[in-house]
Amino acid sequence: MFPVFIFTLLWIGGLPFATSVASLEARSNAFQRSGKKNLRTINVDYHFQRWPDRSKIYYYLDSAYTEIEKTLIRIAADNVAAGSARCVQFVETSAADTKYKVKVTPNDPFEASGGRPYCYSYPGKLSTAGATEQKLVLTHGEFGCLDSGSVADLMSYWTILTGRRNEHQRGDRDNYITVNNNNVAFPLAYKLYTADAAYWNAFPYDYCSITHNSQTDFAKPGTVAFTVKEDPKAIPNVAKLSNTDCQLISLLYGCPRTQCPAADCKAARQAALLGQKQPTISPVALPSTPAASTAPPMTTLPPTVPATTTPTPTTVPKTSTPAPEVTTPSTSCPTSVFCSKSPDESSFLLGPYENQTYLLFSGSCVMEYVMDWSTGGMSQLRPPKLITEYLPPPGGPTVTPPITLAFMRTGGSPFQLNMQNQAGNSAIQCPTDNAFYTNAAECSSTATSTGVIPKSTATSATTLLLVGDNSLYQLVVDKTGKNLALMDEAFTTTYQTTTYFLSGQTKIAKITAIQMVQDLEGLFGIHPTLLAVFGVASDNATPFVGFAQLPLDASPTTELSPIIWVDEPEPLKTTLKGC
Repeated sequence: MFPVFIFTLLWIGGLPFATSVASLEARSNAFQRSGKKNLRTINVDYHFQRWPDRSKIYYYLDSAYTEIEKTLIRIAADNVAAGSARCVQFVETSAADTKYKVKVTPNDPFEASGGRPYCYSYPGKLSTAGATEQKLVLTHGEFGCLDSGSVADLMSYWTILTGRRNEHQRGDRDNYITVNNNNVAFPLAYKLYTADAAYWNAFPYDYCSITHNSQTDFAKPGTVAFTVKEDPKAIPNVAKLSNTDCQLISLLYGCPRTQCPAADCKAARQAALLGQKQPTISPVALPSTPAASTAPPMTTLPPTVPATTTPTPTTVPKTSTPAPEVTTPSTSCPTSVFCSKSPDESSFLLGPYENQTYLLFSGSCVMEYVMDWSTGGMSQLRPPKLITEYLPPPGGPTVTPPITLAFMRTGGSPFQLNMQNQAGNSAIQCPTDNAFYTNAAECSSTATSTGVIPKSTATSATTLLLVGDNSLYQLVVDKTGKNLALMDEAFTTTYQTTTYFLSGQTKIAKITAIQMVQDLEGLFGIHPTLLAVFGVASDNATPFVGFAQLPLDASPTTELSPIIWVDEPEPLKTTLKGC
């Protein structure tokens, strides 16, 4: 999460202050009757107003963004809308639209931080006579929020746009966290709201708010900007709104607060403190080849924030997992096909995003699946289908199974799903459309022998996205089925390799498929990025699946170590629900 400079946590504009507060107090009668003295923050700054139509907050994206960046921004916007139980909705339009709208841009006109751009959002609708738009700046750089590739980092700014404010800057903040001023790289990031700018009186301090900084945000290298006073002493890095975030937005716009999803913040903090499920096997420090000399230079930039003055600013559709579709399974593709045999390959459906649907290929069949983060297993999303039936015509029916290599390339909206039968020298490229959750590819061209990646280069691949340079990289399994390599998008340059990847576990002897799983929408909303590893035992038949933690940031300069296996791999039939 990036720090954002604002004045309050929740605003009431367009009404006299006393009337606004009284209205909110009436809506908070459940809290008043309880006799508890809880807290929320109300802004009294007349420069900002509520959006007149909460269901249509119009915005458009600057053409300076890449297609990948546009997709991440859209996902973040829709995540906020979904997290508010659709109390607010962001509607994309064009720059030519005459309606009042928000221009989402990487260009920072303020440059208040010493000439360096930063991310910020106005806290609500800016009240400026004659204006037709206002800015929401999401940019790169030292004070940017795009380089991390995190949807959560972008969500805080969309949340601020509704009128919700940074939790860590409320006036009673010091009762809950201790800011270490000597460690703060930019003091305004933790500036307290004053009584002149804010009034608070109804929700408890929310450590789980999407607007709350993490302890290392805007801290000097190797330090933390603040410590947490209450146990568990951790701030979850969540990619969804907290219950309080939802309730405050609902309160502000008159939506039913009962629609806000329940959440156990203390449990989320405890899970963040423990780092989720702990590995039972010690990390194995692996030898790794040095980064290839052809690797492009990488720049790692710290998370960051904006600065403000009055009325200075303060601080994508979400691919949420759809409900399983009720369909009749193909008689040629029963689920058992995926339970008794290790898959030939796995792939993203849309691209390397959080909250993702995946494809599992086995023989002539394909199945959509998702991660079940509450159990650590995998859930069938829809019944399996023949690959030739699943992929849309005209190109889909021309595929020759099995699919032994599947990966993403740039192209489409914004990616292209590539599927190959390496032994059969057949490949098909299908641009994806992230407006769809199933059968999302459009196979407009028939399969050809062009561009087939030989098994000597890769026997499985999962695509990694490095937003910092807007590049895709391929994490591949080598021809032995025992080690990994990080390659460029086109499989022409190798940057890093492992030597003992399968060390640290005893079940998988040969890898058949790998899949990066990155879904932050589960039990606590703080699931780590993992590599799902499908493979067979030493008998070359019994299928297992395990999960490993290793650097998955796609940087060519980062070694693929250390590798930590999260428990021993388990039989595929016990991990895949429905078997």
